[in-house]
Amino acid sequence: MGKNQDIVVVIVVLTIILLLLVSFVILILFIKQGRVYKERRRKEAFTNYIFLIPDNLKDLFIESLRAFEDYSRLSGYEVKFSFDNSGKDRLGFKFTITENPNNISKDEIRTDIKEFLDKVQKGEKFDDLPIVINPFEHQMVLY
Repeated sequence: MGKNQDIVVVIVVLTIILLLLVSFVILILFIKQGRVYKERRRKEAFTNYIFLIPDNLKDLFIESLRAFEDYSRLSGYEVKFSFDNSGKDRLGFKFTITENPNNISKDEIRTDIKEFLDKVQKGEKFDDLPIVINPFEHQMVLY
């Protein structure tokens, strides 16, 4: 009887250890999944803006920002814009960073948007941009 009780105790202890190990593995997987989710949310970060702009200039401004989507590809990252132009003399938009292999910050993107819009307003050309993507694609986006 003593030997059987010892075997039962060993089996119970091993079962408890196994359950603890399984619980530990599940906990680690949950923690890792949370980090992956946070990193994904960080990569999909977006910024909202609202501009007071006359209705007759909204379409021009929207097209300029759509052109910036191509410009961003030339700069080695990619952004997409979404717009809300339902308000009178107001335009809301946000940009979402969709590709960012060089970890460009939102502040750098804001600076790029400002520089891009300044170049457009002044009628400057964009052929002086460094080639950071495939040269053929660079030329296709420019022209």
